[in-house]
Amino acid sequence: MKNKYELSICIPSNGKFEESRDSINSAINFCKLTSSELTISDNSNDTKKNYHWKKFQNKNIKLLKSNKKNSTENWYNSIKNASGIYTGILSDDDIIINISNPETEYKNIYNHNILGIKPIIKLWNENVGHYATNIFNLDEDNSFERVKSYTKLCNGNNTTLYSFFNTDILKEIMELALFHPTRGGYSDWAFVLGLVSSGKILHDSSKVLIYKNNNWFGSEDFIKRQKISLYEKCGLSERGILFDLLFRALDAFIYVVRKSSPVSRKEIIRTGKLIFNNLILSFLGFFENNKKEFTDNEKKLISKLNSSNSFEKNIDIALDILEIFDSDLKNKYLKFYDIALENDWGIVT
Repeated sequence: MKNKYELSICIPSNGKFEESRDSINSAINFCKLTSSELTISDNSNDTKKNYHWKKFQNKNIKLLKSNKKNSTENWYNSIKNASGIYTGILSDDDIIINISNPETEYKNIYNHNILGIKPIIKLWNENVGHYATNIFNLDEDNSFERVKSYTKLCNGNNTTLYSFFNTDILKEIMELALFHPTRGGYSDWAFVLGLVSSGKILHDSSKVLIYKNNNWFGSEDFIKRQKISLYEKCGLSERGILFDLLFRALDAFIYVVRKSSPVSRKEIIRTGKLIFNNLILSFLGFFENNKKEFTDNEKKLISKLNSSNSFEKNIDIALDILEIFDSDLKNKYLKFYDIALENDWGIVT
């Protein structure tokens, strides 16, 4: 095995020093205790934080001065330099703690084709403290069964993203994310489905990650405003939230059925189509309850989506709907699909 480290932690760091100091120190201590690698891609231009990092820089801590403005590029800049068997992302306001040695060496888990290792993930908010824990396994043999379990067990939070994943597969999916049509923060759900579909993810009680959830904790109106802001930040209007499930259907299918998936083509194509169909049905349910929010042209096309249609017909209609919403999206999705599946739009082999 070529990898020098069993675990790598990547921090795509953008926050100011005062906001990220605890996270920085927890990552440094974790890597010292576990002989893990730490890779930081810092695009904050905070001189105080940069000085703090450099004090601890050694052979297993890589500090990358980053000029990447987009968060996806900054994440990739950190991940592409990781050399561990498994790599995990740590946001620069979260905390990582080593509790004990793992029951099994990670290289042995890797040799048994386990895709991911999920620490105990504790969700924390400054107003209420710790309020939820993510500790489930995704150990089903079939890719669709894993996705189905994830959808049920995640309980509305996507913190499994902050697990340790097979480094090569994480890098490959992260590189694909560079070609996502908007690189919007809303696409992390589809990104995780791409990972979950790729292999088993096992819970590891020897590590704890504290996820500080101050951005997604609050009233229903507050959460909706946060979701809308994800679309506004990536250059789409606030109406983007109306198409959230349609975006997720297309993105999930592309991430899951990408040509480089380690799952057999027959199984992964079936999985991708089932996910796509389920999300299209959810989108149609949302549409029925919110028709007044859509334009007449959008309504005409959405009414043509139907579970009895072929996959090829529905994916064509989905693309046409997004083109009406934003004319720039069509060509971007054609390119994204081509890069991921190495095929023309709608062709799956």
